[in-house]
Amino acid sequence: MKKKKLLKIGIIAAITLMNTGGLLSRTSVDASAKNIFNLQQPPISTTLPQEKLDIAGIFANLIYEAAFTNKINDSSGHMNGGPYPFEKEFNAHLDWYKTVDKETWKIESDMQLKATYLPNIKKSNKTVILIHGFSSQPNFMGAWAKVYYDLGYNILTPEMRGHGTSPDKQRSLGWKDKDDIAQWAKLLNEKTGADSEIILSGLSMGASIAMMSSTATELPQNVKAIIEDCGYTSIAEQVKFLINDKLGFLNDETRALVYHKLNDLLLERQGFKMEEGSAINQIKQSKIPLLVIHGDSDTAVPTSMAKAIYEASPAPQKEILLVPSASHPEAILFDLPQYKQKVASFLEKVW
Repeated sequence: MKKKKLLKIGIIAAITLMNTGGLLSRTSVDASAKNIFNLQQPPISTTLPQEKLDIAGIFANLIYEAAFTNKINDSSGHMNGGPYPFEKEFNAHLDWYKTVDKETWKIESDMQLKATYLPNIKKSNKTVILIHGFSSQPNFMGAWAKVYYDLGYNILTPEMRGHGTSPDKQRSLGWKDKDDIAQWAKLLNEKTGADSEIILSGLSMGASIAMMSSTATELPQNVKAIIEDCGYTSIAEQVKFLINDKLGFLNDETRALVYHKLNDLLLERQGFKMEEGSAINQIKQSKIPLLVIHGDSDTAVPTSMAKAIYEASPAPQKEILLVPSASHPEAILFDLPQYKQKVASFLEKVW
């Protein structure tokens, strides 16, 4: 295949990804779109025409660059001009959290990781570890932080690997972050006392990280609940869904080949495959009380994933809230009062 033709395909692919806002943007695809292939099938034979292999390789590299490498998010985090009943409150709480004085905490793992800590003005032994989403940052979690702060919680917001100022230049979409959350919880106990009561809460990728960490070996026993907002069931299912959406102009065989080449890149560069990064597999093993929140019109992380997570959980205390009209990650923007009420009532039952 001529290099000029490959370059043209690459440019089209890049424009496609940019126009759709990256891999975790709001999309228009039907959330019930069929799977593009069986995850259990063996890798597609490399006896395919070289042209098809070249095309799949281009797309796999573009997706890896968009999803699995660190890029600074220099947006403001504000929501402007959307069909959101609680946009004003969202932006006000975002600005509050950006400017309020917070402590900087650090842990040493294979690299130095950072978090911000906001102690509640009312002395409290309850803390939420609030985990940001894909391509986001701790300071953008103001709307969610305000919900917990008003309930009397201290707020710890870690910066995920491969995001913002993290020294890690690659993202794992949560799989390498799960053990870090356990370390942050241990540090909380060291700093605030063994009588601390901790909940994990996350948004989108952060929600999946919270669920993935539920079975982490070193997670302290005083983690009392998980509140996940629009998390995906697994990296594999999420990436498969998005390839089906963004690359719908390719045939099924080529899209499947893109997935397998992307998986090979991930294994080569980060040492794991997408199938390993499963939130739902960890939830199946966890008895930690679980609240699932999702927009019923989410087409970036399908609402069906929320239902699957809820059904899979064996926790004796579990609840689900589907917010009408909300896409990704808009539940708090469409119905802030219901969001706050549901979180508060769930946590009252947990304690």
